[in-house]
Amino acid sequence: MIFLTKNSKTKQPEIIIDTSTFFSALYNPWGNEALLFSLADNHFCFLHILDYVLQELREVFKRKHINQHLINDLLDTYNNITLAEL
Repeated sequence: MIFLTKNSKTKQPEIIIDTSTFFSALYNPWGNEALLFSLADNHFCFLHILDYVLQELREVFKRKHINQHLINDLLDTYNNITLAEL
């Protein structure tokens, strides 16, 4: 699920992404979900990831035996993404 708002200061769409969107972006780097990260990186939008999403991702990665550092690596790659508390 994706929630979309518009920031009146920057005129960029602000997108709040959920766990499945984030996981899909990691799983398929050429899919539509990954495109959101690319758009944010090119300053066409601003992504918000809520803190519970990161916790859920860590649990999913642990269950699937996937390296959890991929989450941080992806977040460190992009500068137009913020982490927020619910």
